[in-house]
Amino acid sequence: MQPQPMLAASLIERFLCAGDTPRVAPAYYLSRSEHGRSTLTYVRKEELAVVRQHCTAYRAFQQNLKEWRRVTAALQQRWKQLQQAQSR
Repeated sequence: MQPQPMLAASLIERFLCAGDTPRVAPAYYLSRSEHGRSTLTYVRKEELAVVRQHCTAYRAFQQNLKEWRRVTAALQQRWKQLQQAQSR
């Protein structure tokens, strides 16, 4: 559970045309929401591995946060039940 660099974005693979010729290799873009609108930012091949790792770290963080909230809600419910049982 060490802190990691994260990017709140999705990595998108696109095969865009270069003129009339379709691309053989994909181009990669970061898709993220800014002020309610999606923006795409090109990712250079040299940065792809690091960007992919940062996006994966963010998704894992979000999943862990979701689980944390679920556990916290369950504990709060149990605590409420215990308090009610003691007040009887």
